[in-house]
This record gives sequence, C-alpha cells and structure tokens, in this order.
Amino acid sequence: MARILVVHGERGPRKFLVSRAEVHHEVIGVDNLARAMKTVSTFRPALMIAGLDGKKGEAFDLLRYLKRNAIDLPVILSGKAGAGAL
Repeated sequence: MARILVVHGERGPRKFLVSRAEVHHEVIGVDNLARAMKTVSTFRPALMIAGLDGKKGEAFDLLRYLKRNAIDLPVILSGKAGAGAL
C-alpha cells in the first residue's frame, strides 16, 4: 500500500481526491503549504498530488521546497481550466 499526500486549498477537491485514493492507499490530505512541508518529512509519501492555485502559488513553493531539500518525490499537479497560463 503506497502513501499519498494530497495538498489542495479547497476542501471539496481535496476530499474527493483523498476519498478516491484511500480505497487502495494510505492517504493524508492537507490544505496549505506549511502542513504539506511538515507532512512530507513525517509521513514520507511515495506520491504527492498538489492543486494549482494561481493566486497563492503554493504548489510551486512546495516544488521549490522539495528541490532545495533534495527530496525525490513524484508530484502530480492538478489545475483548473486556465491553470496552464501559470
């Protein structure tokens, strides 16, 4: 069973992703960058799913955090329509 970390600022999409993934995996869902950084070090996920929020840019901050700390972790970025402009 793989460990998955879901990071999304909106409760609805986060809850949806967590409920789908937890059928076959161990999943934790968090709503902000600070909790995500703490959870990465304690939970040690095999995969992270992060929501893109153009206003805050937390997903990109999280990617920078992973790179700076040499954390090798696959990340799936989930965005709304128009997120490609980021």
